Amino acid sequence: GAVETEERAVFDPTDLPAQASPAATLCAAATLPAQQARPVQDLSPGALTAVYGPAVASDMDLSAVMYKDGADGGVYVRVSDGHGLAWSPAVRIDSDGSGANKFVHSSSMAVEGDSIYCSWRDARLSTGATPQYDTWFAASHDRGATWSADQVLDKGHPHGPANTVYQARVAVDGGRVHVGQLVDNGGEEVWVVSSADSGATWTPALNASSSSADLDFFNLDASGGGVFIAWCDDRTAAGLDELWFRASLDGGLSWSGPEQQMDGSGAGVGDVEGAEILLLLNGNQTCLVWMEDELPSSPLQAELHFRFSPDRGATWGPDTVLMTGGDADNPSMSFCGCNVSIAWEDDRSGADEIYAAVSVDQGANWSENRLSSGGGAYPRIRGRADFQGVAWSSGAFPDAATMAVTRDEGQSWLPAFDLAGGAMSGDADFVELAFNEKYKNFVAAWLSDDSGVNHLYAGGLRTHAVVPQGNFTPGGTVSFAVEHFAIDEEGFAFAVPVAGGTGHYLLPFPGAYDIGLANDSFLQATLGMIPGPLTGVQSGGAGSTANVVIPPTLPVGTVLYAVAVSFSLPGPVIKSISDAVAVTVL
Repeated sequence: GAVETEERAVFDPTDLPAQASPAATLCAAATLPAQQARPVQDLSPGALTAVYGPAVASDMDLSAVMYKDGADGGVYVRVSDGHGLAWSPAVRIDSDGSGANKFVHSSSMAVEGDSIYCSWRDARLSTGATPQYDTWFAASHDRGATWSADQVLDKGHPHGPANTVYQARVAVDGGRVHVGQLVDNGGEEVWVVSSADSGATWTPALNASSSSADLDFFNLDASGGGVFIAWCDDRTAAGLDELWFRASLDGGLSWSGPEQQMDGSGAGVGDVEGAEILLLLNGNQTCLVWMEDELPSSPLQAELHFRFSPDRGATWGPDTVLMTGGDADNPSMSFCGCNVSIAWEDDRSGADEIYAAVSVDQGANWSENRLSSGGGAYPRIRGRADFQGVAWSSGAFPDAATMAVTRDEGQSWLPAFDLAGGAMSGDADFVELAFNEKYKNFVAAWLSDDSGVNHLYAGGLRTHAVVPQGNFTPGGTVSFAVEHFAIDEEGFAFAVPVAGGTGHYLLPFPGAYDIGLANDSFLQATLGMIPGPLTGVQSGGAGSTANVVIPPTLPVGTVLYAVAVSFSLPGPVIKSISDAVAVTVL
């Protein structure tokens, strides 16, 4: 006998006779490739002109992608559940019929619970010869089933003839929504609008800076009812930007104090690079990352800097240089409150490669690894605790959407791989990444011109996997191995339920976890073997069940679907769930 394994979406159920039992021997075995990427899906299959964006986000039982269609200029959203495997039809969320230009960026969307919050730049109200952009907003609070009417947001200046918006970013915390806007007023200004009712009504725009100096870039985040913003401007020395931070602790009604200079180089020293400021909060903990050059230590090449605050910016740790000696670019940060993870590209080896550094002690110490070989650009890092993933565009034309993952807090990384498994021939760009903390899966979205123009594609993976082994024939002896589970699950138990199809069976434990299997008699029979032969214990992220026998009467051609579920006791408390893997009885 042999094993034929593949990941699929929909199968017909079948029954498992109750006589399935442990067996003594293991016959011929086969395994899945490590890090089995999900099948790539074209989310804009009918597009004859290019699509733009994308933004991708995932939380609990909801994932979403947002993009602009080049044909009609519309802004569209497609949704999935927390698994990110099956996607709804596209829904247009703007009401513009004029075909005015719009921009969707990676920071245009946030997902929280059942809600999706979208902002974009839109020129429909422009009255000038050159398009002038405003920020527009729409939200859904039922997982994308219905949407609010789109509305234009206050930007601190009139809409229409001037004062274009160069950048817009959305941040959400507990239903409080904040949108920051970089607005042209001769020099650029940053204005923030806030909503305490999930986007229904908004505060007047609040100017972040007390200086009239030219701002080049900003970032913002929200936590605990407050909104926090960082930006760079050249108020001290023309052409030399410095980094500033400010907090509003009353939900965006007012600033809680004056801005603070954050770059430790001091007034008039160094130039903070625009478009490369990162700000993330988790509770009170605050992380800030930026690039800076024209320093005594690095006059020509941009260094990577980091600072940490334990109290939402009231006090700060030292300005820490994470990378120098090469030109760093395009940083990305993930912060879960326990680990800080940063990815970037730099040319210390002679060409731009992708690097990642992880700290488990708020930036006091770092573990750094090079992830790419042959070049890379524009990394995105997402994850939580042990699981971190970095996605990027590879360095050789045509670029591929590439990814690497760690399951041990960045101490080591599994080999980088092509998210499309080599199945795409186009040039992949704008690779974006989200992490679903509940299901511990990465959802990736990117653009590629395989059809001649850029389409939107989605893929991703779960690092942890179940591997069917043995003789999958009627009466054959089989088992199920697991691999690549998180190191922090060392010693935890796991179970492998099996069904005759995929579906949405919810485990009867706290959290309402959907394991992706059909609730058929096959599943019920194998649940009766847990605890028992379809359970095991992890060691080093791996393990195996006992041997069991395939029922002799099971027809050849039957497709079985297995999922590995790890859990801690007492409880059980669900920890991780693998993707379903299909095995055909031969």
